[in-house]
Amino acid sequence: MGYEVFKIVSKKHDGSLHRAWHENILLHDDGEVLIGGNSNTVVTEHDGKEWETKRPAIFYFDKNKWFNVVVLFSENDHFYYCNVSSPFTWENGELHYIDYDLDLIVSQDFSYVVKDEDEFEQNRKKYDYSNELQQDVINAKNELIDMIHLRQTPFNRTFIEDWKPKFFQLINRRP
Repeated sequence: MGYEVFKIVSKKHDGSLHRAWHENILLHDDGEVLIGGNSNTVVTEHDGKEWETKRPAIFYFDKNKWFNVVVLFSENDHFYYCNVSSPFTWENGELHYIDYDLDLIVSQDFSYVVKDEDEFEQNRKKYDYSNELQQDVINAKNELIDMIHLRQTPFNRTFIEDWKPKFFQLINRRP
């Protein structure tokens, strides 16, 4: 095959399944930053329902950061979907993280919208997030906003130009 395939599992604070992406291609892992992608992969929701992704996507995880970033591509453009989450871990060959509700959607022109603040408020109470955890989540949101403004990786043209061709070459060769 020539590349490593793995599963991504997103959980909620209590350890229950939030969502899982079944087939993801590893593009880069230096022990700190992990970059990969998926296209037409099956996703399982917390209630067991399954669906298939429609857009090719490249994702960016940093094991020291409280977020992950997914770049979703269409014919002529892309946008970023940022999940505020725990730093990722590996469990039995699967990438795991805890979803902490807040999301940022970033357009190609780097304008952005913060989403699901109401969900964060609900789950903060439901799961009794500690003050420290709440601060980690807010800090991650603010760090993402700073990275967007400063065009830091992955929010820049270089990231797209480096990883999009490599990923698309792999998925176009897939059986």
